[in-house]
Amino acid sequence: MRKIVTEDDLSTLRDKFPKGITIYGYVDSVSISGLSRNIKFYIIDTDRIINVTHYIINVCKLYSWNRAKNAVHVNGCGMDMIFAVLSNLGRLLYNDEAAFDSQEL
Repeated sequence: MRKIVTEDDLSTLRDKFPKGITIYGYVDSVSISGLSRNIKFYIIDTDRIINVTHYIINVCKLYSWNRAKNAVHVNGCGMDMIFAVLSNLGRLLYNDEAAFDSQEL
């Protein structure tokens, strides 16, 4: 059962993901049919690369969690799914689909 996201949770995430930050996505695997993929997300904080996948999955209820790959499991094809996830995250946190820059690793 998934936890309901509170305003305090969103505030914490806004601190972690300030508007305009670059979030890096890595497509870890794609299904044989090409209709789903597992994606990991990272940010660079000063000198460190930080895996922020778990923060994203806790807020974006549209996606499931692939525990074996430690990744967001995204269904769909025909578009940039990293962009799709980050657009949804931006919409949830800032009501702005273009709140984040994205780069594919």
